[in-house]
Amino acid sequence: MSSKSGTPDFVPRCQPVFFLLLCVGLACWGSLAFTLPCLANETSLTALEREVHALVNEHRQDLGLRPLAYDGEIARHARRHSQEMAGGRGSVDHDGAEERRAALSRRMEFNGFAENVAMNNSATSRTAEVTVRGWLKSAGHRRNMEGDFTLTGIGVARSDTGSYFFTQIFLRAPDTRAPRTKSRRFSEPPSSVEPDDDSETDLEPSRNTFDPRHRAGRKRGRDGWIQELPAKR
Repeated sequence: MSSKSGTPDFVPRCQPVFFLLLCVGLACWGSLAFTLPCLANETSLTALEREVHALVNEHRQDLGLRPLAYDGEIARHARRHSQEMAGGRGSVDHDGAEERRAALSRRMEFNGFAENVAMNNSATSRTAEVTVRGWLKSAGHRRNMEGDFTLTGIGVARSDTGSYFFTQIFLRAPDTRAPRTKSRRFSEPPSSVEPDDDSETDLEPSRNTFDPRHRAGRKRGRDGWIQELPAKR
């Protein structure tokens, strides 16, 4: 109906509500668009952690060793260290290893601890395999992989420059010894991995008095650096 002046008696009131809903929808979509890449990145890193776990266990089983059980609490500490290497220092190290061991000892019982770390710039599809192959070429890292351990956790992080940082922690639960089973085959390090080279002539000298490139146990693989940490009994 209309009044005598020709002005409608009923004026639709839905426009402000529609506009408000539209704004809310756009805000939610913007938030979702920002969140999806983050979730995808976390998912891909988690997949890499699982891939390293599978490759290490495959190697152990080839030698007749019991596979390592995956533990989320151990992985949380390993992941934090990888994130620190990727986000701050940008170097491969075992800084804070004793703190990680002490923190884990407050959450679970174990009588053996070891840690492997690595960094490489390989493509996502190859980075886990490159890391494990590099560890197999290093006597200290390989000793940890084949050691008398029962639990493990792996953390992977990626730096802003695209480098992948890996940390694997090994623990032995109390009163356990990993039994040997019949070996399917003896696994040798892949021949395609080049020998370690401790030189790094393409990088500028360190500004510090202590050159981290000469850190004990530090090895260079084809695609990056690895650092070994002797197992503690």
